[in-house]
Amino acid sequence: MKKIAIILFSLAIVFSSCDKTKDATPPADPNPEFKPTVVKTDARPKNVVIENFTGVRCGHCPDGHAILQGILDANPGRAFGVACHPENGSYNSPYGTDEDLRRTFLNAFWTSGFAGYLAMPVGMVSRRVWSNGNRTQSRGEWENYANTIMGESSPVNIGVTSKLVGDTLITEVEIYYTDSVANGHTLYCYLTESDIITKQAGGGDNYVHHRVFRESFSGQWGDELNVEKKAGTFIRYTYKYLYTASTYNMAECHLLVFIRDADTEEIITGNSAHVGEATEGNPS
Repeated sequence: MKKIAIILFSLAIVFSSCDKTKDATPPADPNPEFKPTVVKTDARPKNVVIENFTGVRCGHCPDGHAILQGILDANPGRAFGVACHPENGSYNSPYGTDEDLRRTFLNAFWTSGFAGYLAMPVGMVSRRVWSNGNRTQSRGEWENYANTIMGESSPVNIGVTSKLVGDTLITEVEIYYTDSVANGHTLYCYLTESDIITKQAGGGDNYVHHRVFRESFSGQWGDELNVEKKAGTFIRYTYKYLYTASTYNMAECHLLVFIRDADTEEIITGNSAHVGEATEGNPS
């Protein structure tokens, strides 16, 4: 039987205003009972992550939302999405006293140098550069490209679980490599929220938004997985977020986690779970 290389990373991230602290020191002698609990350990296909760039003043964006929802509904546990409202987008300023859905964290991705084609709605399908030379693709291309990604094998699986303890959201991400990888990898952990109501061009005054990006618990380009990535390597990350400092409805929030290839900028695979629940690794 193949020996499992068990590596523990405890990454505690606490948001208080704009402060953020990290501690990522692996122990010299990992606990022998430290082992996978939710992540799958057999080889599986990639899951796809679609980052939909959208805005409340974009009249065609509701159609993009509907197309994305259709892809997610058709591929439960395999396809995941997030609605990105970048602060530097031209269709994103709120109407009147409506809540501002914009986040500056997304600005780095909403640039022609990274995304390529800038229009709304467009989506990055696992951040791959496709045949037209862009990472962003029109909504009519998402399903085809998503199927391409999901048809490929993944060298790594990812699972996520979380719980609310007092005023803190504790998220644990489990990563398990089923094959050796030479490229650099980084981990992202997003908090998204659904059932947010604002005015929406093309959607009316009481439009319901889903999977809106709220926070990233990881750095701009993810948290580095600075370990030897070979078959049997297991990593666990723990994120802590003081959610009472926000106005988010945690009952409508999800965690979206994914792994980025730092050499290609592609998302290798991802997963998601409702706050307070667990999601196993890639379904068969």
